This record gives sequence, C-alpha cells and structure tokens, in this order.
Amino acid sequence: MTQLDPIKRSTVNVSSLIRDIHKHRPAATNAEIKLVLLETEGIEAGSNLIIQTIGSESERLPLMQKRAEIMPLAERFLQACDGNRLVAQNLLIQAVK
Repeated sequence: MTQLDPIKRSTVNVSSLIRDIHKHRPAATNAEIKLVLLETEGIEAGSNLIIQTIGSESERLPLMQKRAEIMPLAERFLQACDGNRLVAQNLLIQAVK
C-alpha cells in the first residue's frame, strides 16, 4: 500500500490524508486523490480506502455538480450571519430539524 519505510508507515493516517485532500479539492476524482497521495506522500492508496473514507465517486458526483451552485448561496448565508460560523451552523441545524 505504501512505499514508505515501516516506521513512518505506522505513523501516517492515510484516511486523514484522503479527508484533507477532499476538503481542499471536493471535486477530485479517486484517480486524482491517488495521484496527490503518491506525489506528496509517496503513498499508494487503493480505491477501496478512498470509498470507505469519503464515499464513492458516483455518490460524490451529484454533490460535486451542486457545489458550484450552492457555494455562492452558502457565502451569502454566512455574510447574513455577519460571518459568524457558529450562528450559521446553528441556524442550519435548526433548519434540518
């Protein structure tokens, strides 16, 4: 799975790295995530690990497509909350109840 030496391999949380990549590039495909892991960390991750960590591409695809539409709304919503993320989060929680 990895090309790292055994000591470093035991200290790397690959799932956490996958989540970080997804956080910074939500539209990244599994292949792109694998490439980033290989180029930046020297780690070869399988598709199964990516799917277990952030879901399958087919499940993420609709979210990726909606992101461009929803992000401007989210930014305006946050501005309406005077930039207070806690207020915005609490209002969203109340909205889904």
